[in-house]
This record gives sequence, structure tokens and C-alpha cells, in this order.
Amino acid sequence: MRLSRHFLALILVATVASSTAPAFAAGPNVGPQRRPPALRSEHWQPTRWHGEEALVCETRWWRAVVSIDRGRLVHFGPPGDPIGYLHAPASRDDPEGWGGHRVWLGPQTAWPAVWPPEPAWETSAAESFRVEGRQLFVVMPASGYGWPRITRIYEPLGDLLACRVRIDASGTRDAQIVQIVQTRPARDLSVPLGRTLRAPEGFVLLPPIDGRTEVQRPDPLPPHATFAGERVRLVQHDRPEKFGFRPRPLVAWYPEDWFLELGRGALYGLAIAEPDEGYLTQVYLAAARTPIVELEQLSPLMRAGLAAEFSVFLRTHAGRPTDTVSLR
Repeated sequence: MRLSRHFLALILVATVASSTAPAFAAGPNVGPQRRPPALRSEHWQPTRWHGEEALVCETRWWRAVVSIDRGRLVHFGPPGDPIGYLHAPASRDDPEGWGGHRVWLGPQTAWPAVWPPEPAWETSAAESFRVEGRQLFVVMPASGYGWPRITRIYEPLGDLLACRVRIDASGTRDAQIVQIVQTRPARDLSVPLGRTLRAPEGFVLLPPIDGRTEVQRPDPLPPHATFAGERVRLVQHDRPEKFGFRPRPLVAWYPEDWFLELGRGALYGLAIAEPDEGYLTQVYLAAARTPIVELEQLSPLMRAGLAAEFSVFLRTHAGRPTDTVSLR
């Protein structure tokens, strides 16, 4: 793979979402019970979530819950909404897994087996946690196999919840940071196209779905996808599918004109390659019988033996945004 100087240099700050300020038009169907309250604390407080040790943070825009027993964010939604947008089963014995904000190291082709992920990433409680100011640090157990250790950092930044993943310098294996937000199906999930010579349709299909071993063009177009101008609308079908896009924010719309945005933020470290041919914004649609949609933002491949950090943000509002924002 031939890399640009951008990926051979030490990256200080890299943002791939828009950097313009957000603007909103009020939605006509916002129920009064969903309007943000006048004032909320923006600090992490102890709580219980389905019997699990957890911390909660509430702002005027959103409410977030991080389970220490799962080592991850398990609830994110408007204040006063008991359901939120994330799919996180109440029991850790659920066969669909623990859900919420999943963090893996990749690429997946480097795993000993295609599935499952390392238990330290997917089915382990936090080894430790601490709160420093408005930041919540969640340190995960070591995973072995040469992978670096993961620390999650959650921080309220105005109407954004920053979700940072830091890997330490202990790894002997190059690693890609994979941030996945497992959500319940949205009313509408439409993604702007990024047409290229490699992908004139504006997106690609990704392995390992249907036994694929490499990135493929969507030819023929899968039944999950329909074009709407310069966007593609994605819906679940009777079989799973995975889509790849050039880096961009993902926005899912829910009833009453509330939306969930998963945007890309800053990247620190030495990037050496772009797995999946650089299609680092991804959407996984589970089969329709399983009400799960995964919104994913992936980093480039980061050099072993060096610390790195990759951030995404979550945001929710009522009304249709005329733009998206990035962490700055």
C-alpha cells in the first residue's frame, strides 16, 4: 500500500468531520416531556444501572450512563428519556452480548479467529476507574497477544459527549482503534455518499459478511440500501450486511425528530496504514430479527510501541441540523 506523507508523519490532530459550527431548525413534533431542562450537573456521579455499579452524567442536552461492571457507556439519550438510543441488554447473560459502546483493536484480520473479540475488550469489567474534573477514565484489563492496553475517557463538552480511546505503548502489535456504538434501529439512517473511481456508488461492502475476504463494490446493490439523491438510506433486511464509507459523521433519526450523531474527533499517534482501503466509517446491520444497528468509526493502523488516542463524539438534539461538528 502506498501511503501519503500525512500517514507517515506523527499526527498531532486529525479531524475528518466538518469543523463548522452547528445550526438547528426546531422540529415541529418535539414533545414537552423531551425538552432539555434549564440546568444539569456536568460531572460524573455514582449510580446503579440494572444493578450494576455505574456513573451518570446529565447535561441540558443529554444523559449518559457508564457501567463499571461492563467497562463502557451503556445509555445515551435526551434528558428524561429512560430508553435512550443504545442497545444494551439489561443482563450480561444476554446472548447478543453486552452492547452499548464497544471498543476493539483491529484490524479484525489480525485476530487469532474472526470471532469473538478478546474478552478484555468485550466481556470484562473495568480494571479500575477514576474521575478527574469532568473526565471519567475507565481502564480495561490487559488482553495479551501483543495488544496494547485500552483506556476509555468520557467527557462532556457542551452538547457533545467525547468518547476517547487511548492505547498505551506496551503493545508489540500495530493496532487499529475501533469504536462501535450499538444502537436500536432508527426511523431513518441515511449516509452521504462519497463517490470515487474505486467506489462510484459512494460506498463499499465489507468483510467478513457473506464470506468476503476483501472490500467489494455493491454490485448488485444489496436490498438494505436505496439511493436518495446523494445519500444512501440503510435498513435492516433478512440477512446481515456491512457498509463502508470514507470518514464522515453518521446521523440516525428517531421519532419526534430527535437524532443521534456519531462523529469523528482528534487522532494522536503514528498512523502507518489504512485498513479496509480507508473506508473507516462503517455501518453494520444485523438481520432484521435482531433489533441492532452498529454505527462505527475506526482509526488508521497505529504503530506498535507508541501511545495513541482516537476520539469520537456523540450528540443528540431535536430538529434537523443544517451541519455537523467535530471535536476541536
